[in-house]
This record gives sequence, C-alpha cells and structure tokens, in this order.
Amino acid sequence: MIDTVRDGSVSFAPPDPSDVRALEMARSGRSTGTVDGGRRVSTPALLGGASRDGVSGYPIQIGKVQRPPLREETLARHRLLDWLDVKIHNRVVFVIADAGYGKTTLLADFSRRTRLRTLWYRMDEEDRNWITFLSYLVAAGREHEAEFAPRTHAMLQDTGPGGAARDEAVAMFLRELPDIAPTPTVLILDDYHVADGSGDVAYVAKSLITRAPERLTIVISSRRTPEVAVGRLRAQGELAELRTRDLQFSESEIADLFESKDGRHLDPESLDLLNRRSEGWAASLQLVRTAIRDRTAAEARAFIRKLSGEQAELYDYLAEEVVGDLSAEHQEFLMRTSLLQGVTVPAAAAVVDEPLAELAAHFEHSERLGLITKDASGSEGFRYHPLVREFLIGRLRASIGQSGVRALHELAGEWAAGVDWRAACYHYESATNIDALHRVIDSAIDTIVGQGGYDVAYSYLRGYEPKEPIASFEIIASRMEFRAGNFEAAIRRADLAVSINPGLDVAVSNSITLHGNTGSYRESWALAKRLVGTATERRGAKGEQARAQNDARQRMTHEATPRGKNDPKLGAPPVAPQHAKKFQPTLTLLMGG
Repeated sequence: MIDTVRDGSVSFAPPDPSDVRALEMARSGRSTGTVDGGRRVSTPALLGGASRDGVSGYPIQIGKVQRPPLREETLARHRLLDWLDVKIHNRVVFVIADAGYGKTTLLADFSRRTRLRTLWYRMDEEDRNWITFLSYLVAAGREHEAEFAPRTHAMLQDTGPGGAARDEAVAMFLRELPDIAPTPTVLILDDYHVADGSGDVAYVAKSLITRAPERLTIVISSRRTPEVAVGRLRAQGELAELRTRDLQFSESEIADLFESKDGRHLDPESLDLLNRRSEGWAASLQLVRTAIRDRTAAEARAFIRKLSGEQAELYDYLAEEVVGDLSAEHQEFLMRTSLLQGVTVPAAAAVVDEPLAELAAHFEHSERLGLITKDASGSEGFRYHPLVREFLIGRLRASIGQSGVRALHELAGEWAAGVDWRAACYHYESATNIDALHRVIDSAIDTIVGQGGYDVAYSYLRGYEPKEPIASFEIIASRMEFRAGNFEAAIRRADLAVSINPGLDVAVSNSITLHGNTGSYRESWALAKRLVGTATERRGAKGEQARAQNDARQRMTHEATPRGKNDPKLGAPPVAPQHAKKFQPTLTLLMGG
C-alpha cells in the first residue's frame, strides 16, 4: 500500500491462507444446496449453528468485511484520490484493472481518508450464492451498526424448504439498507471478478444498483468489467470508471516511490527505463523496489537494466498471483501463445494443439482475467504485459527446452509466412531457420515496397546476409543506401537488382525511382519505356488468352444451345485497354513535366 508519510512503497493484501483453509475445513461437512429457479436454496448444514459474528450460522471471515491495513509508508496517489473525491457521489464507480495495479491499495487508502461511511467486502470464489453474498453484506453493515438488518439476518437463518427465498431475502435487505446509510455511504465490493458470472451474485448486484438508496454509492473493484447492466447509468452520467491506464504509475509517481528516507533517488536513465519496462504496473514496481532496497546506486541501475519477468522476485509473484490458480491447459495456452507477436486465435492455433472452440474460450477467459489485453496499436490481436510475457516464455523454456521453443517458432513462422511477413521473419529468426527467413522476404518484396517496410526487412538482411545477391535484397539495400545519402551505392544496387531479375517489375520500378530522384532522367526514361512495354506485352498475352478462352466458351455454348437460341453477346471479344495511359503520369513526372 502507498503513502508519503515516510518512504513510498506499494503493498498488496492477498487472502490470508489460514483464513481460507479454515473456511474450507469448516465447509467440508456441509451438504450441497440445490437451487430452485435461482430463488430457493436448501439450508447448508452450517446454517443455524454457531457463528463468528452473529449474522448467521455461516462462518463469516471477519477480515473480509474490514478495510485492509495500510503500511505507514503508503504513498498517496493524490491524482487518483482527488478523482475519487469528485466521483464518489455517482451511483456506481468501477475500478477495473489487471492484477497488481493497486486497486485494493487505492480504495483502502481512500476509505481511511474520506469522511464518508465506508462498508468493505472483499469477495472470494466461495461467495457465489446469494446466502453467502447477503450474509457478508449484512456483516459489512454490522461493522458500523451492531444490529443492522435484523430481519434479513433472520431470513438467512431460515432458507431451507419452506423458508425464505432469494428474491424475498434480497427485497428485505433493500428495505433495511437505508438504516446503514442515513448519510452518504460507500459500499466497496473488492475482487468482484472472482464471483462474477454467478447468477445469484448478478441478481443481488443488479438489485443493489437499481434499488439501493440514493445516498449509497457502489464501488466495484475487479480485474474485468463486471457482467452488470450499466448502460443507462453511463448515459445518465451516473457511472464513473477507473481503468488500467488510469492506475498505471506515472514517471513522477515512480520517482516518488523510489525516493528513500535518506534522500536517495533513481537517476533519470533508470527512471525512464523502469517506466517503460514496468508500464506503470504497481506490483512490478514494488517488487523492484524491494529488490534494490539495500543495493548501491550502481547495483540498482544494473538490476533495472536487466529487469525481466524471469528475475526471481517477479517470477515468484507472477507464478503465485497471476497464473497459479489456472488449469494446466490454460497455463499451457498462455506459455505457448506468449511466443507470438500478435496473439490471435488463428496464430494460437499454429502453436496450441486444441480445437478452435477451446482456444476461443481460453482467449475469453484470459481477457476477462486481465492476462491479455487488446493491442493498443489498433490491430485485432491481444498482447501480454512485457514482464508477464518474459515470465511465460521463461516457464515455457524450462518446460520444453530451447529446442522445443525453436520448434514452436518454426510452426508460427509457417503460419505467418502467408499472412504477415514481419511476424514470419521474427519467428523464423527465433527458430534459426535463416533460409526460410530469406524466402519470406523475397516472396514479400512487393508488399515490403508497398508498405515502405525497408527498415524491418533490412534489419534481418543485415544480420543474415545471403551468400549470393538476390534481386529483392538489393532493392531493399538500395533504398537504405539512398536514405543514408549514398546515392551512387543506391543506384548501383538498384541496377544490380534489375540485372539479376530483369522480369521483376518492382526491381525496374525501384530503379526508375532512384534514377529519377538522383537526376538521372535519361536512365529513368529508358527504364520506364521498358516497363511500359513489358506490361503491354503481358497484357496483350493475357488478352489473347482471354479471347481464346472466350471463343471456347462460345463454341461450347453454341453446341449446347438449340439452333437459333444462342446469345449473340457470347462471342464478343474483350476490348484491350490502352495500357500505356496508366504509366503516363509517371513518365511525365520523370521527364520533368
């Protein structure tokens, strides 16, 4: 958690393992209730027995309805606290971000600073039925008023056959709720994502949002957007939202976080690198801060320069908190797709041997958990946080070895070769298949020229120069020489590309452009006429072929059609266009007007 009182730090409040174990043990003897149309549930064995807080027989974990403790050195994130001060009177506030972005810390800090009455409820995966949900809501209220919601309490003790139904208990709770909110009050539902998707939870949450007293603000903290209907509230300006981007630490906040009590701070280069590598992720910043606490300035700089998801401190956190509870199949999906530059379902199918429906489900689950996010570049793919990606790749390497990783890159390269030349080059380089990398660039030369992708292509060719000159490579090299101002070298390599493959139109066009841009108009003109002539000959050949095919179709139709019924239009040959016209603007430009 974070504060400026002393030296800033970020901490997190995971569930107490002893509490979780105690709850599981307490529930081990409980009979499973049945749901009747989502309304009536048979009474669990523990209901009606002894309770920890008198709400019901349900074993309430008192820590779940109390604000998490904050360290003295908690760094106050004033821009976010100020935002909450303004927005807290909205009907609903969403705080939505991936794991480790400090959602709980921020809300706990806000709740200790605000003068508003604050009810806290940290949810877990056991809280997926209406009895549990309401029991904890009552317990949260009783942290402030010892006798809050007595009639709801009584109904929760009588939920067996013939007893209270869900709708009746929820309605009663809503009638009693104004007693806890005589003045503006905040109800914080923390870690809501763990119970999202439950019909019971959705029903109670919807009832709270639509029917709770006007004085009550509901704050939902979650790793994914809750499955509750808030379209009307958003349109009415009654929904306020904080997202991952808002919760990312700014560079100035990172600087404050790493300033020590004795006045030491990170140098600008280390701050910039940490800002870029962490992407403002609070969990990674806290782990880095802990790791360099007792290091010298030089050692801290060296640690940050090598920052990776495979470092021990980050690795352990990611293994335990981010992917630890996922199924083996889901973890395998994450590890394998972490190799991809653009994480899409078709790309994933190349490296994960599962049906498309299963892959789509993994994508949906991963996005809802915040493990992958939409690529900000505007593409249709997803992306991993860089540190999470490095962690997953490290885990994959440990699982299948470097040779296995190269084999997966080979599969990804084969898929990408016909879809994305950049991705194919990346994967073939990672697979150390340089011959395939060369083939991709050679076959994609028209696309590379059309997209202006010379820099990326040249970065591969410069590192893996072919043994013998290839026309497409000389085209790319000529453009890079021209950009560098080496005009003679650019012309020489452009002409070499033409001499290697005279029939490659893109090579001739490239040579025309470079000759024209360096003032060699006579050479440009000669090459342009050559290009026009070649194109016209090809078009003419295609025209002859089309006419022959058309004549054949006409004869077949004539033979198959009763005499006098054939269409006179069938035999009309296509009219060849004036091919040279489309080149005229280029020729005029090259000739200087």
